[in-house]
Formats: sequence, C-alpha cells, structure tokens
Amino acid sequence: MEMLYYVIKNFSRVEQSAGQYHERIIDQVKLYIEKYYPQDISLSQIAGMVHYSPGHLNVLFRQQVGMPIHQYLIKCRLKHAAKALREEAVFINDLAASLGFHDPLYFSRLFRKHYGISPKKYAEKPGSQ
Repeated sequence: MEMLYYVIKNFSRVEQSAGQYHERIIDQVKLYIEKYYPQDISLSQIAGMVHYSPGHLNVLFRQQVGMPIHQYLIKCRLKHAAKALREEAVFINDLAASLGFHDPLYFSRLFRKHYGISPKKYAEKPGSQ
C-alpha cells in the first residue's frame, strides 16, 4: 500500500521524468539522422536501436518535432542538397545518390516542392555559389 501511495503522490514527477527520457531519445534520433542521412535509414531500424516499436517512436517523434521521422529525414537531405548546390558544382544525379535518394527524378520533385525551384535552377541562381 505504501508503494501505491508513493506512486500516486509522485505521479507527476514520474511522468515528467518519462517525458524527459522521451525527449532525450528523440534528440538522439535526430542526431543519428543528421549524421547518417546519406545512408538507407528505416523507421524499423531506428526504432530497434532505441528499443521502441516503430509506431510508438514515430508518434513520440511527431509530438516533439512536428513531423514524422521520414519527413524529417527528407528535410535533412534536402537541406544538405541546397548547401551542396550553393557551394559546389555538382551533377544532380550524383548529388541525389550521395544524399541517399535512389531516384534522381524523385529527388528533383521533392526539391522543387520544398524550395519552389528545381535543383538545377537553384544552383544557377545568382548568389547561390
């Protein structure tokens, strides 16, 4: 009975520490994605590394970050694509492959949707290099 009373009395403290634990896990997932974005990364793979079910991890990630893991991965890859297009002359096909996109056309569509301009025109834009 004492144990039950302790848990009820300190429930908010336990809940807070669980929330902080989830935040740390999500931060580590974000760091992992930002470091290994060029590789094939799956939700199942990440979930296995942090010992969560894929669905639960994706729900927690969406709550904290505001988007599912696959969208965060794409956003990270596109951010690096924009940086590469600004800083160096690269072929779009090579850039797409180096970022983990298996289909350059898919990469171009995503880039255009995100930035409102094709990767080629983005690279040619004055002030981008």
